[in-house]
Amino acid sequence: MTNFSFEDVMINGRYCRSAADANLTVDPTSTENITFTVTKPLQPVSEGLIAYLNLDGNVADTSNLINPDGNYVYYNAAYGMAAPAAGKFGQAYSFQGSDYISLDKAAVVRSSVFSTAFWIKTTDVSTGTGDNLWEKPQIAGVSTRGASSSDFNINLDGGYLTYCSGLDTSGDLQFRTDRFVADDNWHFIVATCDGAASRIYLDGELLDGTINGEGNYDAVPAAGLGLTGDVNWQIGNAQGIGYTGLVDDFAFWDRVLTEEEIETIYNDGEGRTVEDAAKLLNVKEEQTGFAFAEGDATLPYSPDFSFVNTAAGGQSSGEISYAITSGTGEASIDPASGEITDVTKAGTIQVTATKTGSDLYNDAVATYTLTVEKAPPEILTAPTASQVEAGASLSDALLTGGQASVPGSFVWSDPMR
Repeated sequence: MTNFSFEDVMINGRYCRSAADANLTVDPTSTENITFTVTKPLQPVSEGLIAYLNLDGNVADTSNLINPDGNYVYYNAAYGMAAPAAGKFGQAYSFQGSDYISLDKAAVVRSSVFSTAFWIKTTDVSTGTGDNLWEKPQIAGVSTRGASSSDFNINLDGGYLTYCSGLDTSGDLQFRTDRFVADDNWHFIVATCDGAASRIYLDGELLDGTINGEGNYDAVPAAGLGLTGDVNWQIGNAQGIGYTGLVDDFAFWDRVLTEEEIETIYNDGEGRTVEDAAKLLNVKEEQTGFAFAEGDATLPYSPDFSFVNTAAGGQSSGEISYAITSGTGEASIDPASGEITDVTKAGTIQVTATKTGSDLYNDAVATYTLTVEKAPPEILTAPTASQVEAGASLSDALLTGGQASVPGSFVWSDPMR
């Protein structure tokens, strides 16, 4: 068998950690080594996903306003009756230059760190109403058409992909690419801003270009999107300058997508919906074998009460911490060692141990229940009575010792009888 190794081992969208996980047959008699080098897996694409429109069917239908976790994101409205058409995945929306979809600014804008991604198919070679890029047909973005007004637009100029940013108070930045996309084929567009620089990707590739002749991607946001204008993020049109063509599977995040995530969604041109990519990239495994050395325990109370039950196992190298999470009893626990002391109330105590996960594994959790019973009824320290003169009366205050906090009682007997 030939010696080989894996890097970035991902089969059917999941990272492989062994030959069995990769569904490989290994000859047990072979003396050759098989080495798997598994790199850091990706975070779920759904993380930070604020808006996702698959654009199948009626865009005003809330069934189209769900993220991969199934939660409603925001309300939107379609204007000008953008019509469904055959899409990259299922259906897409066909824009005719005057119609658009408006996304609530409260949900989408007001951030200087973000990503947006979508697919387009167009033959639009129009050049807009002026020389500035914000005067060109807008595919998606937020626009007030004012200088340094926190705009961000992804546009076409004669069929070439462009974008402009008004996030920098020093002036609007315009990015012109040499990529012609009005060829009636599907193209995948991603734009990101990390709070210091904005970038644009086409079909999985980070594009080179110029912004006002100052270099690549240079933008220093002084404020979030649209903060200086009361406008929404719009798909298909901005300030009356519209795009003609199809848009499919639109998404917006409040974080920067990694290049690995972008490549996974692009999928060599075959494409994946954001929802499908989110399922593929959520690859962290659950740790196994993490448990307490002892099971549930029952112990009587004593003044020097102490009990330790440690947890071990799991696949990560993370630290283990302990906490009392519920129960009717009251006590203290050392978060590092798990030792229980200072019991102030008998009852049940549920203890949870958490082992921190890693790039490959989720956190592991184990629990056990400790029942602390009341101390035995015998008086642990014999009480004593002070000497009294014959015929004197006795009071409870003369009896000392023991542990109970309630008054004691005793019966006088004549030692002479």
